[in-house]
Amino acid sequence: MFMFKSETVKQQSHFDLAGYQYDTNLILNPPVHTREEIGAIVKHIKIKKLEKVADFGAGTGRLTIPLAQHGFRVVAVDVSTKSLERLRKVSKKLNRKIKT
Repeated sequence: MFMFKSETVKQQSHFDLAGYQYDTNLILNPPVHTREEIGAIVKHIKIKKLEKVADFGAGTGRLTIPLAQHGFRVVAVDVSTKSLERLRKVSKKLNRKIKT
């Protein structure tokens, strides 16, 4: 879907605010439903025998971080530069290489 520049700017300014970003503690200690979601995604990726994954709308890394922890090479894409900055900080702390 094509978005007009003004819509992209609105989304970026919205998700650049920390209050609209996924909490780092929930990334590091995901709730049960998120762990199940991640497990299903990992299973599907392994069935397809993929090593590289692109996470569009990655935000602060709710899926990106666990995918990297499972050994996948991940490219994170997001409109929010602030979210990607937080994602890079978390991945660095965990010693996981993620391209943004």
